[in-house]
Amino acid sequence: MPNSEQKNLFHKHLKKYFIVCYTIFILAFVLFVIIGRYNTSAMATAYSVMESVIAGSGITSKNLLVSTLMLFFNNLRVGVLCMCLGFLPFLFLPAVLLVLNAGISGLVISYAASTTGISAGTLILRGILPHGIFEITAIVFAASLGLVLCEQLMLLIQRKPLMMPFHNTVAYAFLLLACVVVPLLIAAAIVENCITPLIISNIR
Repeated sequence: MPNSEQKNLFHKHLKKYFIVCYTIFILAFVLFVIIGRYNTSAMATAYSVMESVIAGSGITSKNLLVSTLMLFFNNLRVGVLCMCLGFLPFLFLPAVLLVLNAGISGLVISYAASTTGISAGTLILRGILPHGIFEITAIVFAASLGLVLCEQLMLLIQRKPLMMPFHNTVAYAFLLLACVVVPLLIAAAIVENCITPLIISNIR
């Protein structure tokens, strides 16, 4: 495992990517909410994709515990994928997946707003924000870990100096995934399944 100096360097790189990734996610989300207002086919396609993912994931189980666990594992799979895409150098795929997720979410919000008559702003504040604070932060954090891995792997391939041995970078990234991303996604699943529905039901 890395020493304290190496950890500090890792955190510095991670913070840089985290700020960039969160900014990219928010901008992409807002952009696709706007695009969805003027492109009904894109909205319908995104909603259809979301429905198919949910239908095959067990999230809609009538058993609250089962649906919460399935929601957690589904989000964890996305988080792990976001990080592990960093093992493909030079492509920065964690950021691509992040934009894809933000885009689909933005289009789905546009679709929900157009079909329910509830404003997109209200849906975001009351339907996404309560659990999104945890979920989006976790996914952005996982993508940031993936970008650190991608950066360090690129340097390794180019035989340039690394902030620490690459196997230490990998080990520490997985440790942070377990200690930061997993708890955030547990909180997100509980809030999304138990609290968000109550908030949404009171919108009207």
